Amino acid sequence: MSTSNTNSHQSPQNASPRNQMSPNDRTCAIVSFFSPQPRYEGSDRSAVEFLSKLLLEIASLKERLEHPERQDLYFRLGLESNKVRLKSLQHQFSTLREEVNTSIDAGILLEEIKSIKKFLVWYKNNSYAGFIQSVVINNKSSRIRHLELILGLKTAFGYVKALSYYL
Repeated sequence: MSTSNTNSHQSPQNASPRNQMSPNDRTCAIVSFFSPQPRYEGSDRSAVEFLSKLLLEIASLKERLEHPERQDLYFRLGLESNKVRLKSLQHQFSTLREEVNTSIDAGILLEEIKSIKKFLVWYKNNSYAGFIQSVVINNKSSRIRHLELILGLKTAFGYVKALSYYL
């Protein structure tokens, strides 16, 4: 028995891969492009996952905003808030991109993380437990997580390209 594929012939107008891809295919392409590979370790893996989720959310929301007629009633009622959300996500990406691309050396980031950790150890031992202590500890811990994200992206990519490249 021979099987033939009748869909193998493409018309010239559909030759572009972008025209052939559905929104879900584009989303999957973004995820597969950024899927953490075995070469990424620890914080690199979580940083790459964070960036891929951010890009996936931007791409998905952008696609939905381009075709609001295909969306449900609740999405259309909240169209303005979804536009604001998209701008916020794009701003978050551009800020993250700028930080990764302008940070000079991974050693400097590691030193800052070490100094914050030393401060936290000292602060926990030399202050009273209370609301102010928990605010300071949460603030410094948040800064450490942010620096680890920047460091992970810096070591995984070195340079993050513009948003239009990924979309």
